[in-house]
Order: sequence, then C-alpha cells, then structure tokens
Amino acid sequence: RSATGYLPEKDAKTGAEVWPRGDATTWKSGMRGGVEADVGEISKNIVHHVQTSLARQAYNIDDAGAYQAVALAARDDLIINWNDTQMCYTQKAPKRCVPELS
Repeated sequence: RSATGYLPEKDAKTGAEVWPRGDATTWKSGMRGGVEADVGEISKNIVHHVQTSLARQAYNIDDAGAYQAVALAARDDLIINWNDTQMCYTQKAPKRCVPELS
C-alpha cells in the first residue's frame, strides 16, 4: 500500500497482476471500462438504478425518485473516474508537497 492506494501485486515468474480474490477474467469482465458518453447507456444506467437501488418501476417513480436515480448514475461515473485517478497517482508515486506552518 502506498500513500494514495493499493498497487496490484505482480507474479514473480510471469510479471502478470495477481488478483487477490477469484479469477481475473471474471473480475475484468464485470468491471466497467470507463464513463459512458452514449445517451442510451446513460439512460440504461438511470433505469437500472430506478429498478434496483430504488426498487421502483416506471409507473411509480416520482420527481424525487428520478432525481435520486440520476444522482446515483452520476455517482457511479464519478467513482470510476476517481478510482482511475487514484491508480494513476499511485503508479506514478508523486512526491507530496507539505507546506510548513509557522
């Protein structure tokens, strides 16, 4: 572990990443690859949150529920970008500037 997060361990023989739990193929197939910019995919993600996170359907969604579904879909994209950023900073291992307080 570094100051910004965890780095994947490398196999000594092959140099490949070692996944801590389960099969790497299963993990990689289930992970989202990035933020979707397609309107259809964004709508699909919002409907997914209406059905699963809020346990509602199209006939019983109100304005507050629609707002929550959009917020959850946006949160998903923010978290994906945040995790990618943290991994990038962890791999580059930048020096931290700590201001001196007097």
